[in-house]
Amino acid sequence: MDPPHVVVVQGPRGSGKTTLIQSLVKHYTRQRLLDVSGPITLRTSTFHTDKNTRITFIEAPQDVGSMLDLAKAADLVLLVIDASVGFEMETFEFLTLMQNHGMPCVMGILTHLDKFKENKSLRKIKKVMKKRFWAEVYEGAKLFYLSGMRNALYTDREVHNLTRFISVLKWKPVQWRLDHAYILADRFEAALDPNQSTFYGYVRGTHYNESEVMVPGIGNYAVGSMEVIDDPVPQMVAHTGKKGHRTLKDKERALYAPNCSIGTVQFDKSTGYLNLPDRYVVFTEHEGEAEPSEGVKMVRQLQSHDITLNAKLAQKEAHLALTSDLPLLAQETELVESDPEDTNELIEKVKALLPKKELVEYRIDDTVATDLKSLVYGKLGQAGKQVSEVDEYDRSRLKVIPRFTSIEQYAQVIRSRFMAGTIEEEPEAVEEVPEEEAEAKPGSMKAQVEVLEEGFNGTAKGSYVKVTLTGFSADLLSKLKASNPTLLCAVKPAETTLGFTRARFKLHRWYKHVLKSNNPLILSLGWHRFQSMPLFCTEDLSTERLRMIKYTPKYTHCLAVFYGPFAAVGTAFVSVVHINAREFRISGSGTVLELNHSFPIMKKLKLVGEPFKVFKNTAFVKGMFNSQLEVAKFEGAKIKTVSGIRGMVKKGARDGVGPPGTYRATFEDKILMSDIVFLRTYYQMQPEKYFNPLLTYAE
Repeated sequence: MDPPHVVVVQGPRGSGKTTLIQSLVKHYTRQRLLDVSGPITLRTSTFHTDKNTRITFIEAPQDVGSMLDLAKAADLVLLVIDASVGFEMETFEFLTLMQNHGMPCVMGILTHLDKFKENKSLRKIKKVMKKRFWAEVYEGAKLFYLSGMRNALYTDREVHNLTRFISVLKWKPVQWRLDHAYILADRFEAALDPNQSTFYGYVRGTHYNESEVMVPGIGNYAVGSMEVIDDPVPQMVAHTGKKGHRTLKDKERALYAPNCSIGTVQFDKSTGYLNLPDRYVVFTEHEGEAEPSEGVKMVRQLQSHDITLNAKLAQKEAHLALTSDLPLLAQETELVESDPEDTNELIEKVKALLPKKELVEYRIDDTVATDLKSLVYGKLGQAGKQVSEVDEYDRSRLKVIPRFTSIEQYAQVIRSRFMAGTIEEEPEAVEEVPEEEAEAKPGSMKAQVEVLEEGFNGTAKGSYVKVTLTGFSADLLSKLKASNPTLLCAVKPAETTLGFTRARFKLHRWYKHVLKSNNPLILSLGWHRFQSMPLFCTEDLSTERLRMIKYTPKYTHCLAVFYGPFAAVGTAFVSVVHINAREFRISGSGTVLELNHSFPIMKKLKLVGEPFKVFKNTAFVKGMFNSQLEVAKFEGAKIKTVSGIRGMVKKGARDGVGPPGTYRATFEDKILMSDIVFLRTYYQMQPEKYFNPLLTYAE
């Protein structure tokens, strides 16, 4: 069974994200959200064999850490755009994040259209926004228009149109999530152990079988326990042989929003409150109220009892039979709660007044009654019943067909009519099967469990689990925000290995500056979010040499080598310079090309010298090296003058000839004392082994 699809609602501040989620929840569940915080899971439609009928809505915060996590976990993104303002940078940046982390399904929502009073300007803005949206996403992308509001929510017709497109949407699987299990936590709480914390959520991606999880922005923690619990919004099961209904019934509408205030339920940081209006509290006594009705008095009398009906029946069973003389007994004897001895005397009086003939009782069918009297004693006008008269106690004298042989049997049926009563049924006899025969039977439960255990290991995808993390202290848990997404990601052992990664890198088109080699840069690669110092370079096709460059080119790709956790070849990533800035900007994006523990990167070096003594085709050159040892390393190297005369380094000069580092060189022709001699060479650079996991939520 698949988990609920994750629908992320993203947009700038004031664009209408919260109102959109409230309108969608009201459409699906007929309930009103007072505020929106954290994941909101609900059931959208009736059962379909090929569709998932559950959706989890979550509002994207404005910090880059949350947007990075949601771009990796989203199945559908609703981009909310304020038509009165236009496209803002948050929308473009989030599109870039999605394009580099799988690109889920995308729909555009155009809001604040009611600010355009003229139809001409409204048509023009719709045309312009649609054209730009198609250019950024893809040709033919869906763009919906929300023109107005009613009762602080968007109109029902426009929301219904949006939900119909969501219901027929073809969900696009993302390969990264199909290979990696993760849990989007619906809620979290502190465990009894102060060094442990508990998280609740659906297992997504694939089955979960790792002993360690990584919480982006927090760190890696060991899984103390993982327990499958009841699903708060279970998937509806199709009943074979019955005709299904197209829409949800009221009792089938399910909503699970543990961090939101729903109706009269409100939450703050540490406490939950239940506020019931007075019109709903009809049985509780109020000061200065009028005389209550007889029904309210009966309910309050039931609420005042200290023990349950089952406990009363267990103390003493009173078997009463209704006969023609029972009204007379009711006039003489008042039925009140008494001790068991008084109850025995009352039973003896009732038996004495019973007629000395065959016992009579009511024929009670199994249909649902509309009132308590009909439910317990049957309905008037049933087959076999005749009404003779109605006395002052509103009890009917009936002639009925006998069906019971004892008062105990009749009382047992009457007792079963009450919800608080229980009937202990005898367990059915089960035929014992020998263990050897049960194991050999192919369809037995034991054989089915063995087959599942052979082909599956871990917690199944779609299960709702309770995860306890060891080492996740209560102090760290208190720093988490319910409005920010919390992911528990299963990291494969190969992805925890640190090494050098060579990747294709390009500067982002919206970034205003260029990036410099060996400057700290924040990378989002896979589930990881870390800081490293990449070394930018280009590849020399003639010599297959990686040549270091100081800055990134502005419009073309280059290569980047950085130190960090390994990821599969072809994995895309993005980079950010400042993650805590109020207005963040993506600095670049790239793709993993190669993994290794070392990459030889050469830096171009240009040494400059000047002639010390000049002969016919020979000259002594000074100022290029600092010692004879350096000269010995470059013997035979090619040199060149500014005028283009080529030469070669021969040997270092003897002591006393010129300053230290002077060497003898030969040239094609005689050079001048005013010439400048160049030596072009390469120097091997080693990237910095710098890896710093970011702690964003725990700051």
